[in-house]
Amino acid sequence: MGSVFNSLTGGYFGELMGVAGVEPLKADRVAMAVVEAISDGKTKGPVETKDIKELAEKGWRKEML
Repeated sequence: MGSVFNSLTGGYFGELMGVAGVEPLKADRVAMAVVEAISDGKTKGPVETKDIKELAEKGWRKEML
């Protein structure tokens, strides 16, 4: 519910809501993002949810080819 509210308000309350305003991700999607980040070599430090989604998408596309 928190992530839906946060997305409807354009992320305005993101800082106030903390982790309750972040969309939950499935473990396999996060794992794919981790593998992609390791193989990429450019990703360093903590990664935001948006970046995790992008990395997982890149990994998924490579897998489909």
